[in-house]
Amino acid sequence: MAIKLARNTRAALLASTRVPEEGQPVVAIDTGETRIGNGVDQWKALPSFSSSVGQSLGYKIALDYGADPTGVADSTSALQDLLDDAGAKGVTAQAAGVFRTSGTLTASGDVDFTRSALRYTGLSSVAFQIGSPTSQLHSKTVRVGEVIATAKTGLGWGQVAGQVGVRASNCYSCHITVGRARNFETGFRVHAQPFGGNIQGTQHSIFQYLHLDNNKVNFHVAPHQGTSKADSGWANQNILILGRMSHNSNEGVQVPGVMHMDWDDCWNVVNGWTFLGTSVETPDVVEWHIRNAAQSMLLLGARFENTGGDSHRRILNRKSAKANMIIGGFNSGQLTQVNQDGAEPFRVISDTQATFYGGSATKPAVIMENQVSAAGPAWAVLRTGGTVAGDDPATAYVLTGGQAGLKGKRHNELFDRLHVDAVNGRIYVGDGTAAPISYLMGTGAFFLFGGASTVGALTDGGASLGGATNYRFNYIRAKTALQTGSFTTANRPAAATAGKGAMIFDETLGKTITSNGSAWVDAMGNPV
Repeated sequence: MAIKLARNTRAALLASTRVPEEGQPVVAIDTGETRIGNGVDQWKALPSFSSSVGQSLGYKIALDYGADPTGVADSTSALQDLLDDAGAKGVTAQAAGVFRTSGTLTASGDVDFTRSALRYTGLSSVAFQIGSPTSQLHSKTVRVGEVIATAKTGLGWGQVAGQVGVRASNCYSCHITVGRARNFETGFRVHAQPFGGNIQGTQHSIFQYLHLDNNKVNFHVAPHQGTSKADSGWANQNILILGRMSHNSNEGVQVPGVMHMDWDDCWNVVNGWTFLGTSVETPDVVEWHIRNAAQSMLLLGARFENTGGDSHRRILNRKSAKANMIIGGFNSGQLTQVNQDGAEPFRVISDTQATFYGGSATKPAVIMENQVSAAGPAWAVLRTGGTVAGDDPATAYVLTGGQAGLKGKRHNELFDRLHVDAVNGRIYVGDGTAAPISYLMGTGAFFLFGGASTVGALTDGGASLGGATNYRFNYIRAKTALQTGSFTTANRPAAATAGKGAMIFDETLGKTITSNGSAWVDAMGNPV
């Protein structure tokens, strides 16, 4: 890998070397290793000069430790020596090439393996370990290129059971990048573990990855070893930027245990992560896009894809999950959420929906306020297509509301059909042809009709005021006249149906008659 020197450094080194004639030695310093040749034959490397130049630039270089960049020989020991030496000296361990590894590589300092491809052939639980379960890693930058589990040669993940591509443990304020992790049981695991009697964590760090590819679980947040408080660390307040998660289509359909993201259930609840532009997309392999037991997680612009459609675009919320939110992102409005153990679903704000959960006995789930006018609306609902058509919500609303009350109408009408006047405690009703004047209201003792209204049934004879034997009015009083029904003797209702005390005017007899519960009688009590 090339290391570029400053112009004056390069000039000084070249000036110290005699310009050769053909066949004389010549030194090249424009690569990460010093090479020497005779101008004719193959160049040969001088690793010692490479090491001194690399260290002066803040690097330790893999080739200086005998690592094989062609991937033929096993480079586990050489790369670990590189990582240990660079970590001890406070410089960056750098490797470029294809390296075959069979054991866990552990980084305890700054690492730049951006242009490296690790072909992991071993059976250890972790291919690349960042930090340690028994110490803290502070303020380091670790860049891992590609990590692939070569043991997986068939369908399923039985061949790589228990294997993790990259694991970050107890990392504080670190910046960690993974180019690609493929074919592990877990691609990328964020871990924390107590030690020395103190709870430790992975917090305030930035994670980036390019592709978590065909791992049974692509991204796993698991800050614990067991189930007790003594086994559980913190995994809080981190940021994950961009990245794609995917699976191979031939792995199956909704394979049990296959997930893009798993936020574990543990004593110290996972919380406070922000995901920016993360893409979770799969043909239809995953059982769950996200299995969630976390709190206060925020996904901004995440992309959800699944060829199985909305019903397979699934999130499982379990146990302690609450106060999590998804804002925007492709297909975020078409998610299917399954909630277990009293868990809250994600709050979703998307192009198709806005869902909110929360509130308490004293505080609402949603608060809106018009900051300009108490009479102005705080919200408005338009007809379907109204926004695209350019409807003015001030006049073309279907429903609108604010501090003064609630109004409703057809979008193209000038006048409300319904107006709930919260200031005066009135409900106005109209037909949309004029401002409604008829209203209902109440006082401490009365339910009142106002606006010169006449109370009537929607259809003639189609409704009753009070029940026949229950829910009857105590008194019916009229200031002018009380008018009963008018019938001929032939078409008057049965006395039993009308009920005892019912009164009608018999047109045939020309007088008012009363039901005694079984027969109609006149004022003298004679059956008629």
